[in-house]
Amino acid sequence: MRHLAGLVALIAIVGACHRDGDARVGLSDVERCEQGVEKATLEPTLRDAMRTYLMACSAVYAEPACRKAVARAASADRREHPSIIGPPCRLAYCPLLADQHLDACRPEVGSDAGALATQWPTLHNAILTYDAKRYAPRLGRAMWRFYVTTLSWSTHEDTPLGAPSTTPTINPGQAGTVTAQVKARPSTNQAAP
Repeated sequence: MRHLAGLVALIAIVGACHRDGDARVGLSDVERCEQGVEKATLEPTLRDAMRTYLMACSAVYAEPACRKAVARAASADRREHPSIIGPPCRLAYCPLLADQHLDACRPEVGSDAGALATQWPTLHNAILTYDAKRYAPRLGRAMWRFYVTTLSWSTHEDTPLGAPSTTPTINPGQAGTVTAQVKARPSTNQAAP
């Protein structure tokens, strides 16, 4: 019994040592997301790419309800993602981010799917900054690359992705500067030579 009390005290002390500036997600979660983004850009269809991306990156959301929603969206149609991900993440994070006075966290946005979709980028950025701290820029760059890459893909879920794609290039000298370059994507539906 004394050992159990000592273990509980040790856990409480270690838990109290969590500094405000520490990331709530680990470097391994960030790296898994980055690797998943790279893999997603090579998937044969948009549906497969979204599934790979969402599954690989779900762990970068520390709040369980949001993390589970992102993972659940991986098996859903892309058009359903905002309604699957947005509300649980909003409910989980808005209380934690109340001091930021985000538009997505206003009470009237909760029942308006269109308003939440419009405000999602700002809320998502705040979530990544809150959870990933110093890793947030890495996640932002990886997710931005994936987003820009998918812009040139067919919006039909099962269309093979053999068309050229846009791949962003980040200019490290100017924060926030992104230029797009068109690169031919390896076709998955070409005949063998």
